[in-house]
Amino acid sequence: MLKIIVVEDEPAVRKELSLLTPWEELGFLFCGEAGDGEEALVLAERVKPDAVITDIRMPYLDGIELIQKIRLTHPTTTLVILSGYDEFTYAQQAMRYDVSEYVLKPVSVEDLCNLLKRLGKHLDEEIKRIQDQDRLNQVYQQALPLIREKFLVSLLTAVHPASDTALLAKAAEYGFNLDKDEFMVAVIETDHVMDDPLQTMAMFEI
Repeated sequence: MLKIIVVEDEPAVRKELSLLTPWEELGFLFCGEAGDGEEALVLAERVKPDAVITDIRMPYLDGIELIQKIRLTHPTTTLVILSGYDEFTYAQQAMRYDVSEYVLKPVSVEDLCNLLKRLGKHLDEEIKRIQDQDRLNQVYQQALPLIREKFLVSLLTAVHPASDTALLAKAAEYGFNLDKDEFMVAVIETDHVMDDPLQTMAMFEI
């Protein structure tokens, strides 16, 4: 379930949104409501929502200031602005903070359900993308020792068509600082059994 909060300074609108929307049917867990931006910041810090629907004109802290602060602390949160003010300057400001949607009030339950379906699809795709990146990173980290070894061997045995700058950048990517004037190289011969993977792994660890 995707966690979501609603920020709206009009109690009647806030209550209507929270009570009439079938959150769970649409894959969302409704985690609370706030009547102003400051209250919303406290709520967001506590529940760490996946999505925030917020009004623009509110006391103490308006919607633009709220999304600006949320972006600093929770950069992956999906943000939706709900406003009765059809003003282009607000939309421009909202887009600067990567707001997903700018919706004009009044909003019917049907409109909100359609909005949540779009948000759910977007968030599911984003979660899958992050999971895929994490899996690729895990595979890369597992293969990194072998990649580093092959790279070092290639420096001694192969002619590199790349420039020195490119080689230094590649070395830095693998965790080597080769930006030096000269190096000392040690060649170590061991009597471990090459066919024994545990001995080979232990040697490399040492």
